[in-house]
Amino acid sequence: MFSQPAFWAARRVARPVLRRVAGFPPGFARDDRARGDEIEIMDSFFPVGPRRRGIIFDAYDSNPDIARYPFEELAVPTLVVHARDDPLASYDDTRAMAERIPGARFVTVPRGGHVFMHRDENARVEVQRFLGGRQGPHL
Repeated sequence: MFSQPAFWAARRVARPVLRRVAGFPPGFARDDRARGDEIEIMDSFFPVGPRRRGIIFDAYDSNPDIARYPFEELAVPTLVVHARDDPLASYDDTRAMAERIPGARFVTVPRGGHVFMHRDENARVEVQRFLGGRQGPHL
């Protein structure tokens, strides 16, 4: 599944499968902007070869292992932004992780999946506030 030919095939003939793998939320309204974002995200998968080990690690090791990380030891300002409809990372698990980080702020995005959280105006305001009012190229 995590090979260059498999991803190219999915990109060409099985886009719904690749959308699920990428964390696109089911039923998300796909306007022109979302379609443009989708193309950019899909293109970022290639070449697959250098990312293969990281994709497999993320899917089978890092995500299930996250509950054992010592988040209580973090001593830096932390903002966690997560969408309720993220199909790749559990909302409840992410919220529980944020609660373990001293002083962390948790921001909920109602819709956005794993890839469209940046479109939520409240999340954008919260990130800007967290960064001290500075605006970067993606805010």
